[in-house]
Amino acid sequence: MNKFIFSTLIILVFCCCGSKEFENEEQLWLYIKNPDNGYLQEKSVNGVDFSLLYKPTDLLVAQEIRNKDATPKEIDSLRNKYGQYVYFNLTMSSKERDLLSLMKNQNKFGRLVNQLSFDMDKKVNLISNKEDTIPLLDYSYPRMYGTTRNTSMIFIYDLNDYWNNKNLRFAIDDIGLRTGEVNFRFEIDKIIEQPTIY
Repeated sequence: MNKFIFSTLIILVFCCCGSKEFENEEQLWLYIKNPDNGYLQEKSVNGVDFSLLYKPTDLLVAQEIRNKDATPKEIDSLRNKYGQYVYFNLTMSSKERDLLSLMKNQNKFGRLVNQLSFDMDKKVNLISNKEDTIPLLDYSYPRMYGTTRNTSMIFIYDLNDYWNNKNLRFAIDDIGLRTGEVNFRFEIDKIIEQPTIY
């Protein structure tokens, strides 16, 4: 089965398989931000707070069409575009502060900026329960220059070859904060049955 057909089938499964439906973006955010629902996981290690959030396809669609009158055809097109990939949002902070604000030494600050901007592909791995490392397609780290209380980035993966796994392990190597490796486990069923906006 070619990748396009498989992606289309997965998108149909997203929309049809008992997923929760919400009236708007705000309701969907409230649902996925509740750790009991399995889309948000949080850990604190050696004074560093980690938060990993799976971002459903419809949230990305809603962000793109915000303040626009999109037709059903345009919405379906965006669902096809974003639904081919999975998006994990990772945030890290310490004492409710951006990680860079903790770096008093200029050399340490420069090293951390460089690592967050260019080297997180070497520090973060998504691993299947069969111990396959899933290739990272891209990640984004927007520099906020101390205007937020956390360091936030998004990681993008293609799971087309990995849907037969039960869960994924999102592993973050130590980035110089003495945390050791930090791991999150995420059930693939949560992605297949991801919540939607109707």
